[in-house]
Amino acid sequence: MRIVDISDRRNPWPVSSVELDGATWVYRGPIVSDEHLYLWAEDDGAGWALHVVDISVPSDPVQLPSVPLGGPDVSARVEGAVRCGEQICTLVRGSNVDGMSIVMHALADPLAPERVSELSVAMPAGEFYPYGTIQSDGEGVTVAVSTHSGNGRDFLSTYALRPGGLVPLGSVQLFGSEGPLALGQSRVHTSVVSRRGRATVVDLADPRAPRVTGSAMLPPDWDDDVAIAGEPVDGLPMEQGTALVLAHNELIAISVDDTGGPRVDAPVSLGRTPDAETHSVAIAGDVAFVADGPGGLRSYSLCAAEQAIEFDRHLVGGDLRRVWAAYGVVVTYDTDRRTTSVFDATDPLALELRLQLPLGEGADEPTMGTEVAISETAIVIVAGGTLHVIDRADLSRVVGSMALDAHDLPGSPNFAWDAAIHGTVVYLRHRSLRRELWVIDISDLDRPRLNATHELPFAYAANVTVVADQLLAILDDDTLIAVDLTRPEALANGEYRVVDQGPVSSFSADSAGAPTIVYGTTEPDALYLLDVSEGEGARPPVPVPLGPESAPSLVFAGSRAVAVDQTLLFRVFELACSDP
Repeated sequence: MRIVDISDRRNPWPVSSVELDGATWVYRGPIVSDEHLYLWAEDDGAGWALHVVDISVPSDPVQLPSVPLGGPDVSARVEGAVRCGEQICTLVRGSNVDGMSIVMHALADPLAPERVSELSVAMPAGEFYPYGTIQSDGEGVTVAVSTHSGNGRDFLSTYALRPGGLVPLGSVQLFGSEGPLALGQSRVHTSVVSRRGRATVVDLADPRAPRVTGSAMLPPDWDDDVAIAGEPVDGLPMEQGTALVLAHNELIAISVDDTGGPRVDAPVSLGRTPDAETHSVAIAGDVAFVADGPGGLRSYSLCAAEQAIEFDRHLVGGDLRRVWAAYGVVVTYDTDRRTTSVFDATDPLALELRLQLPLGEGADEPTMGTEVAISETAIVIVAGGTLHVIDRADLSRVVGSMALDAHDLPGSPNFAWDAAIHGTVVYLRHRSLRRELWVIDISDLDRPRLNATHELPFAYAANVTVVADQLLAILDDDTLIAVDLTRPEALANGEYRVVDQGPVSSFSADSAGAPTIVYGTTEPDALYLLDVSEGEGARPPVPVPLGPESAPSLVFAGSRAVAVDQTLLFRVFELACSDP
C-alpha cells in the first residue's frame, strides 16, 4: 500500500508505503480517516480480514493487528465496505449464495474494530444475490446497496443508520440483464449505478421510496461481452455530484441532468494496459505516442507540460507493444498481427500509414525480435532475423535487406536486438551473452553489409542510442557507457567512458539535439538529466524522485522527456528551463 501526498493536486507525491502482511491482491475498500486506514483483504488460507493501518504520520505508516471477518460462514466473501458514522458497514456474500448480509464493526477503539451486528440484505421473493456493491451518503445516515440477482435482475435497496444498527427502508428494481453488477455510486439524493456499460440514475430524495429517473448507455455502446475482456468495470467516488466510472482504460464522467437522467461526458483515455511492460513511448515534435497493447497507438499533445492531452488514436485492436518516432516517421510493432507499421508523421496530428511489414517466419517470441532505428535518410527495421532498410524519401517499400544469420550472427528472432543509426552506419547489438557490437554499412540502401564487429566491456546490452550526433551511448549490464563517434578509432580500440555505474534501468537521448542523456536508476528510484559533452559523467546532485519500483520507459526529444513507469503513470518533464 502506497501513501501519496495530494496537497498539490497537479503534482501528487509518493511519501511512503507499507506491505500488508498475509494479504493477497484481492481487496475491498479502502476506508480512510484522518489518522487511520481500514482495508478488507483476503488473507492467504485464513479468509477475509480487516487490516488497520495507522497513518497519523504519513511518512511512517504502521500496520496494526488485522481483525478476522468472523461469523459462522468461514467461506464468506467481502463485496464492499463503507464508513457508516462511527461504524464500518461491510457487504458480505455467503458461500451458499442464497443471500447477502451487512456486517457492522464499531470503531469505539479505532485501532481495534469490533464486530457488533449483522443484517440480512432485503430480497424480493424468489431472488438471490451473488454480486453486490455498497455505498453511503458520506454522512453515514443512508446506505445504498445495489445487487445483481441470480435470476437476471438488479435491485437497489436503502437502509437507515439507527442507534441499534441499520434499518431497511425501500427497494427498487434497476434496468439490467444477465451479468454481474459492476459498480455503484451514491450520494445524498442520487445514486448512479453502472453495469455492463449502462448508467442508471436513482432518486433517493425519499430513501423509503427510491425511484429510477433515467438510464443511458455509456460510450461506446458495449455489448454483454465487455466484462469478459479481463478487467471488470471499477468505481471511483462521486466528486461534486459527478460519478467517475473507470471502464476499459477510459474515465467516464456521469452527472445528473435537469430531467433526472444521466448526462454522460465523452470518455477520456488513461493509456493504461493490463501489463505495464507492454508500454512503449516515443516523441515526434510536440506529440507523444504510446503503444498501449490492445488499446492501439495513442497520441498525446505535449504543448502543456503539466497535462498530456490525448487527441487521437490509431490502429485500435491487435496488441501494440512498441513504438518508435524520429525525423517525421512513426513505426509501431503489433505482436498479435505480427507486423510493423510505418507512418509518415510529417504532420504528427495526422499520421499517414505508408507501409505494413509482416514479420519473418519462425519467430517464436516475436515481441523480442523487433527493433527499429530512424535517421534523416533511412529507417532500419530488424524483424524475424532480417534487417530491412527503408528509404526516408519513400516510406512505402523496403529497398534493401540482409539476413542476419547469413553473417554468422545469432539471428534467432526470439532474442531482442538494439539498433542505432549514425549517418550511413547502423550499430546493431544482440541481447544475448555475446559481447559484440556489429557495424553495418548502409551507404547503399539497397545493399546493407556487415562492416566490422567490436567487443563491448560487459556481457549484456539493453539499449544502444546515438547522442547528439557525437556519442554512442550503451546501457550495458546496468551500467551506462558512451563511445566518442567523432573519433572512429575509439570504438575499434575499445575506448569508452562510464556515464553512470548504475544500476540504470533505462535511458533516452535526442539523437540530433543537445548532448544530454535522460536516464532512470533503481538505487535510488530517480530520474537524472546529464550533460555528457565533456569529461567523465557524474550524477547530478538533485535527481527527480520517481517512487519505488518505477523502472520507467523513457523517451527524450527536444525540450521534453516522457516517462511511462510500472505504476502505469504517464509523466511529462519540461527540460527547457535554465535549471532543468
